[in-house]
Amino acid sequence: MFGDAACEAEGWARLLERLRARLGHGAVCGLAAQPDHRPEHAWRRVEPGEWDPREALPPGPRPLWLLEPQRLKEGEFTALAGPERIESGWWDGDDAKRDYFVARLQNASLAWVYREAGEWYLHGLFA
Repeated sequence: MFGDAACEAEGWARLLERLRARLGHGAVCGLAAQPDHRPEHAWRRVEPGEWDPREALPPGPRPLWLLEPQRLKEGEFTALAGPERIESGWWDGDDAKRDYFVARLQNASLAWVYREAGEWYLHGLFA
């Protein structure tokens, strides 16, 4: 994983054990998708190796890198595709009423932006 030949020969269990010894048990985990349209709720922590990638299928194209939402001004991007409306979460008090767009930022990055209550936000970057 880090280019060291001795470490590459170790099994995954040994690597997991070493990472947890150095970083702490809670710092090393696996991620699994879960069915929720809200991007910030569409994943969960699991024990490494204890998930089935077929558990939940994502609802549409999602960026690899999800960010804490950052406010954008309207001229800072160009919308390329969308909107994809996400209205969910009323049952748990974390309402989401957003229109998502794939957009090109001024620095040419491909981004996932949304509009909520008249404000624009950057929420993710595509690889």
